[in-house]
Amino acid sequence: MKNNKLLACPYIVWMILFTIIPLGIVFYYALTDSITGQFTLANLAGMGTYLPIFLRSIWLSLFASLICLVIGYPVAYFIAQCKPLTQRFLEMLIMLPMCMSFLLRTLAWVGMLEDTGILNTILQRLGSGPLPLIRTNGAVILGMVYNYLPYMILPLYSVIMKIDNRLIEAALDLGCRPSQVFSKVILPLSGPGILSGLTMVFVPAVSTFYISQKLGSTGTTLIGDVIESQFKTAYNPNLGAAMSLVLMILVFICTGIMVHFAMEAAKRIHDELGKEIRVVDMFTIKPLDKQAVIDAAKTGRVVAAQDHNLLGGLGHQLLRNGHFSLDGLHGGYGGLGLGMAGAARTTSSRSRTPNSSTPATAWTPTACTRQSRPCSKHVPTLSCTGAGRSLPASVK
Repeated sequence: MKNNKLLACPYIVWMILFTIIPLGIVFYYALTDSITGQFTLANLAGMGTYLPIFLRSIWLSLFASLICLVIGYPVAYFIAQCKPLTQRFLEMLIMLPMCMSFLLRTLAWVGMLEDTGILNTILQRLGSGPLPLIRTNGAVILGMVYNYLPYMILPLYSVIMKIDNRLIEAALDLGCRPSQVFSKVILPLSGPGILSGLTMVFVPAVSTFYISQKLGSTGTTLIGDVIESQFKTAYNPNLGAAMSLVLMILVFICTGIMVHFAMEAAKRIHDELGKEIRVVDMFTIKPLDKQAVIDAAKTGRVVAAQDHNLLGGLGHQLLRNGHFSLDGLHGGYGGLGLGMAGAARTTSSRSRTPNSSTPATAWTPTACTRQSRPCSKHVPTLSCTGAGRSLPASVK
């Protein structure tokens, strides 16, 4: 245990230097006067002038996120249906643009959308004349969609891949049409991926400034542009810090949405199964706070539910840390906002052999919670992760 704590020291130092201290500086400047250094809320009150820009940033980011969803869901579903070799190839193609500089990708669209750019040159040769393709809201949204579309496709693909085919087969056997299977089974089960993708697109889009600078104009200024100008040209870091603080709170709200789903899942299991739930927020997976998980698993079992990759996720870390043995791993239950679930049983280090695992009857969230008859299998601990955060809950 002592060695494990020592291994966490570099991570703790990193968090202090590059997260806690910068956040402290933002809070200090946002809540102090630029001249006297005394506490004040004037910086926050002064942001009312920029409310239209805030609203424009949110609207454009939401619109870009929805477009990414409309484009990304069919792509992710198609990839999930391909053969493994084809899947890996298509994943590589999706991630390939991310290997290129964000700046260069955006500048490429400037060259295409300019009045003398590639697209307008083609239109002129066709007799349509140059169109105002750049310095518009549409150009800014296009830049957001192009740069952040992979952040939508990858979470969706990860969740769709984990959907249990037996559920689809059961729906077809019960007479559901393909459209009903999609709307009543596939779409609800992929809900966590949709939520995670929307969050991963919206958060960087609402805070971007380079896309709006290169593809937009003064009429498409976003809040990121205003924050940058306060530090670079207006020389008012206190107001810029106040805006950053509000934007940071908005980001925290977006990334904490999965906490709400975890609480709803706990309440629903309690109401339908009569199981007492305890929810614990796991902020990090590496290093994993093993003691917090063990303390939460009072009944000796834990269920990990997450909306990100199976390998390296919370459930995987629980099994790797030597306190748990595998019970089962299944596709998720979208109605509870869970991307995937796996049951693990806590084991004693004295009685556990190096390669042993304790098989038990697999627990499927769907079977336990969606049927009218409650499942008799108890689920002592529920763990959820979303947007990089892990949320365990204990059931008695």
